[in-house]
Amino acid sequence: MRKVNILCVCGAGLGTSLMAKMKVDKLLKEVGLKANVEATDAGSVRGQKVDLIVTTEAISKALGEVAGSKMVTVKNFADNAEFRNSVLPILNEFMEAGE
Repeated sequence: MRKVNILCVCGAGLGTSLMAKMKVDKLLKEVGLKANVEATDAGSVRGQKVDLIVTTEAISKALGEVAGSKMVTVKNFADNAEFRNSVLPILNEFMEAGE
């Protein structure tokens, strides 16, 4: 089983993306999925090989499609239930696929 590569992306790569990274790490432990998770800014996404991008709606529109990546947008990163309901189904897909 290979490790999944996940990017948590915000405008500057500091606040929202770090919050998202901590929440993704927690969900990964819960489902037992091994992953490399990084917090980064929107400008650093292009050219990276990632399986999943977790970001805001505004950033997802700016990024557009990123080849080979799934993208999850979250409206309110401070809302734990919304974050969980947005990200967990995709992590479960990776688990079921044996990633």
